[in-house]
Amino acid sequence: MSATHKPAFDPINSIIPVVEFGITPFVVTVHPSLPPKNMKEFVALARSKPGAMTYASSGVGGLTHLATELLNSMAKIKMVHIPYKSTGAAMTDLLSGQVPIIVGSLLPVLPHFQSGKLRPLAVTTAKRWHAVPDVPTVAETLPGYDVELWFGTMAPRGTPQAAIDRLNAAINKALEEPEMKKNLDAQGMVQTGGTPQKFGERIQRDYQRWVRVVKEANIKAE
Repeated sequence: MSATHKPAFDPINSIIPVVEFGITPFVVTVHPSLPPKNMKEFVALARSKPGAMTYASSGVGGLTHLATELLNSMAKIKMVHIPYKSTGAAMTDLLSGQVPIIVGSLLPVLPHFQSGKLRPLAVTTAKRWHAVPDVPTVAETLPGYDVELWFGTMAPRGTPQAAIDRLNAAINKALEEPEMKKNLDAQGMVQTGGTPQKFGERIQRDYQRWVRVVKEANIKAE
């Protein structure tokens, strides 16, 4: 679903949440040529140079874009958006230092942290992430910041409730299997599960938040 334009179908009322099955963090990631070693230093530098710092995203209206604009708003900073057509293209320029910052998914950047080609400043989840326990959260510097990339299953509106309940139960059971947990962990994810209602509340909450961010940042669909 998109907060930047009206899609061909109603993303809220045309689907039924079944179950959320996993989450993963984004990481505020910088090229080593950028001086800040932590979020406090990063925010201070950005505030001292309004409009001078650029950041990459996987495209206008994508979650990497919106998560960074939320960071802009909460930190009271102004970075300039450089949209790319894909995460891969953005990573190429980030690694070369042509663009110094991205708020991106953990899995693509993790090997570059280990090699020293990129530096992690903070994870976007409310709590520190098990795969990078020494990396602080954004919320430790900007209380209340919490962005998770979630994955889940949905069904078309009109699907019988009994079918929704059966599918929800089956997925929740599968999520408890050790092999499933192992597979999700390999993708940088943690399994969540839960009820359709819980997943629906998540969708509504995130949709309303991103609509607000889009309006505040005046983001226009390409």
